[in-house]
Amino acid sequence: MRVLIYISVWLFLLFPFLQLQAQESKVQFFPDYEQSGNVVEFQIQVTGFFEIEGLQGTLNWNPDDMEFVSFESPGIPALGSGHLNLENTDEGTLSIAWFNNTSTGVTIEDCASLFVVQFEVITEVSGLVLADEPVGWLVLNEVGGVPQVLPFEIVYDRSCTPSFVRDHPAMSRSVKLFPNPAGRGNSIYYSPEADSKVFSFARIYDRTGRVVMSVKNLENREIHLPERLVPGMYFIQLFTSHSASPAGHSLFFIY
Repeated sequence: MRVLIYISVWLFLLFPFLQLQAQESKVQFFPDYEQSGNVVEFQIQVTGFFEIEGLQGTLNWNPDDMEFVSFESPGIPALGSGHLNLENTDEGTLSIAWFNNTSTGVTIEDCASLFVVQFEVITEVSGLVLADEPVGWLVLNEVGGVPQVLPFEIVYDRSCTPSFVRDHPAMSRSVKLFPNPAGRGNSIYYSPEADSKVFSFARIYDRTGRVVMSVKNLENREIHLPERLVPGMYFIQLFTSHSASPAGHSLFFIY
């Protein structure tokens, strides 16, 4: 659970570096459920979920009324048990922290299911709440290579309604890094498919937007992470020898 804890804490500390996205579209969450016998299935449907790069939050319920059975994420197949804190489900709490480590953000069709959570009913169906404790809800994407915090809304007691979303701005090219998260003192690598342009220089920023290191020689697509870097989220820009503007970028975590 160490990676989940780091992601949860450091996403909250990113606000000095992240910029609230200035556009009319927003992400909406629509919790709904179906019951069959003593099993109830909650579906969290979404709208405006376009090219999302990160997501965190908490689900709460009354453990005296419902017992947790399973969690699935049909909207984000890569979101698995490693992104969940399941230690407190007997107390009615499940925390989620996911970061996209592929080159393309996740897009979900309006009113499709993001999460599906099953419970066994003990006394009654008392509801599933998208809560702020211990991990508050946060949705991230990128615009022009800059991480953005998306506005969102949780809509209870209403059927999902497709949103009117303006054309989304083109996303600049994201580069896949691996391993991600990575340990201090180790190396990260950018994916071979990103090498259509030969990167010769990298610049890494911390959560405040401060440059913490520059790499002038990218041999074997390798970037060594020194021990002095503190755990958290970082932003990398990759440059070619022919341009002063970044040709690639990515977010990554250090633990």
